[in-house]
Amino acid sequence: MKEKHQFNIRWTQITQETFMYGSILRFKATETLFENELMPSGIVIHEWKMITNFEDDKVMPTLPILKRNQTYRFHFDYHVQPMDSVYFKVIFKRRNGTVCDYQIIKGHDKDITVPDEMYSYVVQIINAASQHLTFRQLTIEDVREQSKAMADVHVHDMCHIDPDATQATVIFVEESDLAHELIQDIDNCVCVTGWDQPHIGHVIAKVTASLQTLAKDYTLQLVGYGSRSNEMAYAVGAHLPATLYVTPQRDTKLRQRYGTPEQVDVPVVTYQYDEVSTAISHWLGPTLNQSHQLKGLDIQRLNGGNSA
Repeated sequence: MKEKHQFNIRWTQITQETFMYGSILRFKATETLFENELMPSGIVIHEWKMITNFEDDKVMPTLPILKRNQTYRFHFDYHVQPMDSVYFKVIFKRRNGTVCDYQIIKGHDKDITVPDEMYSYVVQIINAASQHLTFRQLTIEDVREQSKAMADVHVHDMCHIDPDATQATVIFVEESDLAHELIQDIDNCVCVTGWDQPHIGHVIAKVTASLQTLAKDYTLQLVGYGSRSNEMAYAVGAHLPATLYVTPQRDTKLRQRYGTPEQVDVPVVTYQYDEVSTAISHWLGPTLNQSHQLKGLDIQRLNGGNSA
């Protein structure tokens, strides 16, 4: 059996460690919302455990077993208001329950080496005067495997450059080939390839960081054309100011895996290529390269003009 190197952990239940006094807590398909403006700083909002006692805790373990002396990247996908008003604590414990080490994460990522004495561990969200927290998921991944795969993610150089244009159009290319003629008329076009990988949380973080640099000079337009690239556009659009151009196809399983919200706080333009419906096209539809949907884009609008 292939060893699993990445683990996605969500917040899907109330435990004894969840701070509920005066709290508003909502569980959604891809995220959890927490509000409590009167909660004191330094108090644990929620805790995940590697080992539980069902009689006492009434819940199953939610954290994976990690290998001692191995380094893992902990990536927290969340949004909080005000900024930096929560932090995370990873506590490693010996067999007798005493603490052998702990790590504080202020931000979204940290590489942590598991101590040799570790028998179990917990992960905590701790309040620091937060007002509104949206938590999507915690991703824990073997750094060695993550480094190998991340090398395949590529944000390509801009093509079809218009020096007078203020917008840049980013296309998330799915695994099947993308014909150049489908994008040859799109100004300031940037293709992103190699992103469709199991450790999607880290991929989203890497792509978002690359596009943040581009966003300093251009208004971003993120384009998907199939269920997978649509979800990637939504996932990155949750972290960047941009306009999304997507087809109607969405995938619930991918949405949960990517941690994409049902709705984003950016404009969304839905498009679709109106092809002639025939018996043969209907039969072949599910197997066709979905990039043909790009024919339905309003190129004039993408390039900064009025809709055709």
